[in-house]
Amino acid sequence: MVAVHASGVNRADLLQRRGKYVQEALRRPGPVVAGMEVAGEVLAIGDEVTGVEVGDRVMAMCEGSYAEQAVVHHRLLLPVPAGLSWEEAAALPLGLMTAYDALFGAGEFAPGEAVLVSSATSIVGRIAVQLARAGGASVVVGTSRSAEGRERILALGANHAVDGAAEDVAERIEEATGGRKIDVVVDQVGASLFAAHLRVLAVGGRLISVGRLGGAAVSADLNQLALNRITVRGVTFRTRTLDEYAAIAEGVRKNVLDKVAANLVRPAVDHVLPIESAAEAQDLVATGVHQGKIVLTV
Repeated sequence: MVAVHASGVNRADLLQRRGKYVQEALRRPGPVVAGMEVAGEVLAIGDEVTGVEVGDRVMAMCEGSYAEQAVVHHRLLLPVPAGLSWEEAAALPLGLMTAYDALFGAGEFAPGEAVLVSSATSIVGRIAVQLARAGGASVVVGTSRSAEGRERILALGANHAVDGAAEDVAERIEEATGGRKIDVVVDQVGASLFAAHLRVLAVGGRLISVGRLGGAAVSADLNQLALNRITVRGVTFRTRTLDEYAAIAEGVRKNVLDKVAANLVRPAVDHVLPIESAAEAQDLVATGVHQGKIVLTV
């Protein structure tokens, strides 16, 4: 049982309130309570819980974070690194776990490889850029449709920022990297950049589909896939088991939280609102104009 101090607000919350987003592994009996990530203080633990103490500062993916208290499986809890505020902590769990799973899990990223993050100004995109840099990528490229967004990508540590609306995105990426092919693409755009992503991938490259902001239906050159031995993988949390959630959380604890503590990976908080303004917070998310996380405080 966690006393909720802050809750992150996500685009999936908009689907959740319409009954179109369910995380089966985290689902509890009774009415659905909105909210998918929490930061707070442990109030009580079950008899068989280990590794967690009452009073611990924690953050986690969960169900029902728009509340004064939330129940979280202890295997999903992440300790809040020193120096992080409750609001910053609430802005991290979903993005950290998604980016870690895409880059290091499905993407099998290794130090020295080149990484491309599309829509890199999004919450997951920002974290993926920072994780790639902190993880020893030789080249990190991010895409954004706006000049301001590309400046933010470079400020996060990317080597290159490319216009995601350019006439030939693949050509722009190849120009920026001096012809260096990409080993891992963290793709949050989908259909509109799919062909460009295939063109820039190296032999043995991996394209990880995280989001589909630019559409879900694609046509692909299968010769390109075969000749370059490209792997295309999709990731989501909706079809995960509790054990799979826990394995990703354990990976984040072991491999990522030290980078947060060292300020190599930082959240971006755009708006902080009281929980009574949850509807307003979701409306802000729906506009898509925010440049960081929207967080509710209790």
